[in-house]
Amino acid sequence: TTGRSGLLYANGAFHGLTCGALSMMGDGFWREKFGPMLADTAAVPFNDLAALAEPLATKRYAAFFVEPVQSEAGIRIPNADYLREARRLCARYGTLLVLDEVQTGMFRTGRFLAAHHYGVEADMVVMAKALSGGLIPCSAVLMTDRVYDAVYHSLKRSIVHTSTFSENAMSMRAGLATLDVLESENLGERALVMGEVLRERLRQQLAGYEMVREIRGVGMLSGIEFQAPKQVRLRLPFEAFRHIHSSMFGQVLVMRLFRDHGILTQICGNNFMVLKVA
Repeated sequence: TTGRSGLLYANGAFHGLTCGALSMMGDGFWREKFGPMLADTAAVPFNDLAALAEPLATKRYAAFFVEPVQSEAGIRIPNADYLREARRLCARYGTLLVLDEVQTGMFRTGRFLAAHHYGVEADMVVMAKALSGGLIPCSAVLMTDRVYDAVYHSLKRSIVHTSTFSENAMSMRAGLATLDVLESENLGERALVMGEVLRERLRQQLAGYEMVREIRGVGMLSGIEFQAPKQVRLRLPFEAFRHIHSSMFGQVLVMRLFRDHGILTQICGNNFMVLKVA
């Protein structure tokens, strides 16, 4: 629809592990030994409108890909006006706004899409994972009529956008069943309420620990950010873990939580000092 080939993405993003998705992730850890990547991609800082406006003004970029909340970067929540202004800038310069809601969609943040907290409607939305309740591979791409008409303007072009295993009836049925449950049991509103309760209780319980820097989130997507301890008796093992591998502290934490308390969680893939709580 734009006649352009350039793609913009935000630093800290995690969009997936195919070459196309890796092309919009700047961390060398994920890209190592893969390639070649898409040629015309560029990164901008997340939650920085001035930095976004500059490349958009060149009118070289077909789309700006962004997560409404950056999960793997450490549950990074943007300023209230960030997505709205990004939407306005994209429209001004003829760039499509594409939201990756794989981790934030399906009422996980309390709204069907996290973008709905900010009153934003994107040109395209990518969804997956929770769409089937996590039981079977399932994904969906939402798009405006303008984008749809450009992609599927004829039967011939529609066939090009199929694949052997993309039309899976069981996956689609699981997706419909998941949507029914989410709506009938009002799980979006529950996520808003219970998320606030969870974060408040975590703040109360963890207030006395010097390594806990912040607890943040929206709905049932939350994170506990840790920091290096000041006490020598804690700093020595912490630095030893970090010397072995930058993710060692987080992985030990995940292991102990599961082994000792039966709590299944994970650290953020692009920020090893933030523990996901969901």
